[in-house]
This record gives sequence, structure tokens and C-alpha cells, in this order.
Amino acid sequence: MAIKKYPLQAFVRWKHVFGKTYLIIVPIAALLVAAVLFILQSSNLKSSMAEFTGEISGLAPLTNGTASRSAIINIVDPGTAQLIVGKEVKDNLSSYQIKASPGWRMAILKVWDFDSKKMYVGASRAFNVSEGETYKANIVVKETGTFNDISAAVSIKPAIFDIFHTLSKSLIAYAAEEKPVLVVIHKPGPHGPYSFEVSVIETILAIDGNYVQAIDEQSLGVVGEERNLESLTPDAYGDFTPRNPNFVVELDIKFKVNWPVVTISLINVGNQEVIWKDTTDSRVETKAYGFSNVVELAADKLVKSLSGKGPNPVQFPKFTPSVPKPVKSPAEWGARMRKALGLDKQSESGTGVAGPQTGSGPQSPPPPTTISPCDFNGFISCRDKFNLQGCIDACPLVNKTCPEGTSPDTECKETDGECSNKCWNQGSSHGSQCAAMNHCSMKEVEDRLRAQ
Repeated sequence: MAIKKYPLQAFVRWKHVFGKTYLIIVPIAALLVAAVLFILQSSNLKSSMAEFTGEISGLAPLTNGTASRSAIINIVDPGTAQLIVGKEVKDNLSSYQIKASPGWRMAILKVWDFDSKKMYVGASRAFNVSEGETYKANIVVKETGTFNDISAAVSIKPAIFDIFHTLSKSLIAYAAEEKPVLVVIHKPGPHGPYSFEVSVIETILAIDGNYVQAIDEQSLGVVGEERNLESLTPDAYGDFTPRNPNFVVELDIKFKVNWPVVTISLINVGNQEVIWKDTTDSRVETKAYGFSNVVELAADKLVKSLSGKGPNPVQFPKFTPSVPKPVKSPAEWGARMRKALGLDKQSESGTGVAGPQTGSGPQSPPPPTTISPCDFNGFISCRDKFNLQGCIDACPLVNKTCPEGTSPDTECKETDGECSNKCWNQGSSHGSQCAAMNHCSMKEVEDRLRAQ
């Protein structure tokens, strides 16, 4: 009897063991397959990209020997002014290098000088780029105006770059007309336009695969100049066919005393309904101090939410897909878009950046933009509201090795280095913010402090 039962018992044990093995193997196999697909896809993406590279010229020489500039380079489609991709140009503002997908492409470089409050813009020629090719495209920038909003350098660090997100983005093909078309603006009002922060968020959204339509005067100005070159045939790029936005990413920057508060809203163009909103308040966020860090954190939360992650994911309502429509010129279309979004009033306030004027017909000159003189007393009053020494004194003490010859019963302590470094960083950020709020360059501040 026992012999007859054995085969059945053996089968049950084998099945039980196989079941456990199966549960272990399947997840591992799935990970391996995903990794292989990701590597293959990454290889295909690299080989299918074109490369722009070139020299940058036209920037004014630095007056104080130290760079207080930030630069962003975007690749755009000259036929639609869609932002294809972008990146920061760090350290070396004499050359650039960036990859882009095939098609008609041109590089647009924007440089913000935070000491002089001058903005520079330049663009390369447009090329119909092919896979795996490298294109030499030098850029000469020109001063396009001044800005007197409180801007500070922000790092472009997209929040979503994990393997599964990247894999899903590359494997799932979304038709362009199925994607919502986004434009990024600063909320119309007496302050702004915070063109640098707007450009940072535009670039981060484009890097993450969103369809971002440029509407700023600087981008559309250089696109229009390229399309109107006398050396080109009238139909070189075809009609200018931008897409009207489905949703507006509205950036609202305020200061509560000296504390930056950044609110980003996603607005449905069809009915002006706010479908998503998030506020990053430096008075509440313990990991955000200084203007640049608050903007960076707000941008990270936006990207995560658009990808369906985080505590407040974006849920797009049904919308009519935006289709390309021929318009007269980039300048004409941009002016119409800015008027519809209320940005024409913002530039009239004298706080905007004077962009290149293109298009036909008489145009009135832009209103003069004035830069207020440095309020040094205001800077000192603002600076002293942060107690650097008090911050360091509040840091914990940690054990340290006592110097040679110290009595054995002596306990040696020192201020925690990480904590004190954070205080110094917070103090530096606070000081830079106070200088900007009082229209002072760091050179002016340093000269006045030395003279005291």
C-alpha cells in the first residue's frame, strides 16, 4: 500500500518544489529581460540620434573674473517651434555639444548674466539632421535686453530616470497628436517674467518626453530670423505650423518676506480650469532653502506628477488633440499666443526681457527697461535676518580625536561638520537672494563691504 502511494506523494512534493522555484525564477527572468531590452533600446536610441556641436561667441567679457551666468541650450523644430530636447551649458561657455532626434533642427542658446542682469540669445543654422551624423553649428549670441526679476541659477535635474520609466517611455509609442501640448509661462502680473526659471521647467518637461511648445519672444525671434534668411528659398522649411496649447503650466513665484514660495498650476486652455496645483513653500519644506533649491524641488514634483507618480499625480481630462495649423510667421503667432495668455501685459510692465523684433509692418519700440540702483542698506537689513553664527552654534557636537598630549580624562568635541556646512550654504544662498531682491550684484556688495 505504501508503495502505491509513493508516486503520488512524490508528485505532490515535486509540484510543491517546482511551484516555489517558479515564483523565484519569474521575477528574476522578468528583470533580466527588461534589462536586456533596455540595453538594446538604449543602443538603438544612441545610434538613431544626431549630434550638434559648435563654438559659442558674442558674450561680453567678465568684469569681476568670476562667472555668475547660467545658460540653457534647446534643440527646436524650426517648422513648429517645438522644444525637442535641452540641457545646461555648464562651466565652459565657449562651446557646446548636444544630441537630438532626426528631422529639421536648430540649436537656440540663452544666457542669463545675473550680475549685469543682461540676457543673451543666439541660434545655429537649421539642419535636416540624419541618424548618427554630427553637425558643426556655431552660435553667436547677442544681448537681447535686461531683466530685473529675482533669478538665480537652477540645476536641470529631471526627477524621473529609473530603468522602468525610461524603458516604458521608449517602448510605448505615443502619436504626437495624442500628447497634450504644453506651454510654460510665469503668471501674468507685476513681477516676472522669470524667464530663466520658465526655461528650466520647459527644458525639464521636454527631456521627460512631453510636447512643449515655445512661445517666448526670444525663441520665436531667432526661429523667424532663420526662416527669413535671404539665402533660403521661400519654402525651405515649409509653412510655420505650430500647435496651439492644450494645457498651460503656470509658474507663480512670490516671496513671503524673504522666503520664496513657488506654485505651479496646470490649466486647461479649453475651459481655464485648474486641473492640478502644487505649492513649494521654503518655510515648510525642510529640504529646500534658497530660491534656486525651491524652484528645483517644485520642478521635480511637477515631472513626477506628470508621470503619474508622487502623492499628487496629474490626471488629464479629455481634450481635443492639437493639430498643426499654418500661420503667417512665428512672431505673429507668438504675439497672438502671448496676448491670449495675458503675457502682453506682463511685458508692457517693463519687467520683461526685450526680445528681437521680427515680422512685417511698423512696430513700436519696446518700453525702456530700467534697473533699480543697489539698495545696500536693504541688503544689510535682509542679510542680518539670518543668524549664521546662531545656526552653527545650534549644531550638535561630535567626538573628535584629542590632540597629542591631552590629558586621558579629557573628552574632545567639535561642531558637526555636515551641519555647519549646511549653515554656511544656507547663509550663502540667503545672501545671494538678499542681493538680488535689493538689485545688487555680488561685486557691488563685496566692494561696499570692503569699504566699510
